[in-house]
Amino acid sequence: GVGHSPSLRRHGLAHVEFLSLGSSFAGIEDICPKTTWTGFPNVFSPKWPRHCDKLARQSCAPQRDDPWLIGYFLDNELEWYGKDHTEWGLFNETWKKPAGHSAKQAWLAFLQRELASLNELETHWGVAVADWGQLAQHTEPIPPVTERAREIARAWVRQIADRYFGDCVRAVRRHDPNHLVLGSRFAGAAPDIWDIAGRHCEVVSFNMYPRIDVERGVPQAVAERIAGWAQAAARHLMITEWSF
Repeated sequence: GVGHSPSLRRHGLAHVEFLSLGSSFAGIEDICPKTTWTGFPNVFSPKWPRHCDKLARQSCAPQRDDPWLIGYFLDNELEWYGKDHTEWGLFNETWKKPAGHSAKQAWLAFLQRELASLNELETHWGVAVADWGQLAQHTEPIPPVTERAREIARAWVRQIADRYFGDCVRAVRRHDPNHLVLGSRFAGAAPDIWDIAGRHCEVVSFNMYPRIDVERGVPQAVAERIAGWAQAAARHLMITEWSF
């Protein structure tokens, strides 16, 4: 299992390697700060791909021909919902950044593509600014007030996910083409990014601590929820922590 002593390896049990690509970079440059939990890395930083490559070279290259290795977990329980625990939490976390932050600059470019005009910002978020430069200086997120706003915010999270998984997996594959990429161990759930994780990884992993009936077993609702994730990911799922 994860977190085992390396001295236990190659004595009859296959093992998995833990890379912590995102959580380690969140301590260097973040979208969501690494304070009380894992944070979320700034995947728009020019340093981010180099960071992934460096860690993959250190951890994956020496194991590329190891027959005892199953594969790699990219991370564990990154803060995909941000600090406010909403589906668009990382949209709000990016909004909080100062004007010169690389993620904030990417966020502004994204909004310029998504909005027909800056006036739509007031329509969808109730925020009135004179120009894009003023929005760059704005660091207090406002909850979305329309479904279109929520759609745009979710699309930003999906863009982050595609960049995160893409850069991580390319780095691993560059140094080890022989083993499985086993996802990033979502914390109980994840926003609408299961298909993106499945497109990049061979297995999509998550941790789960549901309420169950110890006499009757796992409730149908829990099983249906997992089945929905599997359908969205179009991959096998791995439950990497389980209790109740």
